[in-house]
Amino acid sequence: MVRWPQDHLTPKQKQILSQIKAFYEREGYFPSTRDLNQLLGLKSSNTVFSHLQSLIKKGYLKKNTKGKITGITEKPHFFSKITQAVQAAFSIPYYPEGVPAGFQAPAEDAGREMLTVDQYLIRSPSNTFALKVRGNSMEKAGIMPDDLLLVEKRTDAKPGQIIVAHLPSGFTVKRLIEENGQKYLKAESSQNYQIKLEEGTEIWGIVIGTVRRYLS
Repeated sequence: MVRWPQDHLTPKQKQILSQIKAFYEREGYFPSTRDLNQLLGLKSSNTVFSHLQSLIKKGYLKKNTKGKITGITEKPHFFSKITQAVQAAFSIPYYPEGVPAGFQAPAEDAGREMLTVDQYLIRSPSNTFALKVRGNSMEKAGIMPDDLLLVEKRTDAKPGQIIVAHLPSGFTVKRLIEENGQKYLKAESSQNYQIKLEEGTEIWGIVIGTVRRYLS
């Protein structure tokens, strides 16, 4: 079942809003509940009042302290929310071809692209970057090739977390585990192998989210 946004108008609310606009253009002032009741041919004023309250709540009408209509909103509240959400978005570094060696902090690397994301996904935008997944070594964890990983630059990863690590052989995305005091990077695929976390391995960050696009 499709659920409409809270700001969606019912057919009756659209009719009432249309009548209010027409009345104002014709008379030069906004109609009262009684005026609308007569225009719509309704016997109960409660019905019109209920719809007016909904139009006010959804942001299509303005009222004064006495409850009288004082204006029609040019931009419905629903679209205002969307605008606010877009304005709240910000850009983070994105590495579509992998992460370059010698990386110190996202803002310091000039070879990056920038990707716009929403604040819902990111806690620390100045310390977060995105990279594209290559290979299927983490497919059992739900991370597939070409997925976009959101990574928070941190070194205090705990066993059980999925991390981005820099090995002598290059970069990898694996789950950090610990067995008998020794830490490993564990693949989660049909191969299911482990890499011993040795000196010289640098933990770049913790994976905090995955974004998947189904259409290219």
